[in-house]
Amino acid sequence: MDFLYDSYISWFQFIIFAILIASLYYLAKRYKSTVTWLTGLHSLSLINAFFVIILIMAFVLINPFVHGIIVLLIFVLFFQVIRAYIKGITVTSNSKIEIGDLVRIGNNKGKVANMSLAGIKLLNEENNIYIPYKILADETIEKFNSHQATYINIFCQPEEEGMGKGTLQKLQKVIFDFPFLDFNSNIEVKQLSSEYEVHMTIANDKFKSSLFSKLRKAGFKIVQNTNENIWKV
Repeated sequence: MDFLYDSYISWFQFIIFAILIASLYYLAKRYKSTVTWLTGLHSLSLINAFFVIILIMAFVLINPFVHGIIVLLIFVLFFQVIRAYIKGITVTSNSKIEIGDLVRIGNNKGKVANMSLAGIKLLNEENNIYIPYKILADETIEKFNSHQATYINIFCQPEEEGMGKGTLQKLQKVIFDFPFLDFNSNIEVKQLSSEYEVHMTIANDKFKSSLFSKLRKAGFKIVQNTNENIWKV
């Protein structure tokens, strides 16, 4: 029964190896742009998965029989989660999706706010939407790789007169909370005599209707709008 206690590496060696893997992960995350350029990968998902596999293999080598059974049991118990994660990193890597991207997944449109082990959370103009990877793999994914931002200059008024002193603050909140702003957008909201003027840049012209809809729901009507496309390099 001595084979049950066979060991190819010690716990001390495993800890040193784990620290090395954690250091490589930290460096890859810190110099992400360089790593993705060298590897040709859009994100670090596949690299992170590789690190995890190497670490699991090192754990098994401490005691192949006992630790092998532990890893096998974990794999069986969390098979659906692991399967969803593998499917997720495959889909997101092929679609080149990462946090901060503006995407349409099926009928849902929004900004990628978070990518967990089991799915993606989208932030849209109304609420947050969580899409599990097992559903994501069967949906049509469109990423807004916009080389053209849209400058918005609008004049709006409250639908109802006498909304009070908080009208400007309410309008500012709607504008600043709009999830499809261009990342480099300069926002200006000015109060005129009888209306409000808004200057902002949205990530894509396709999101203009979402902005106007959000303003209408907040109680504002558009009295004039002038758009100008800003081409990005």
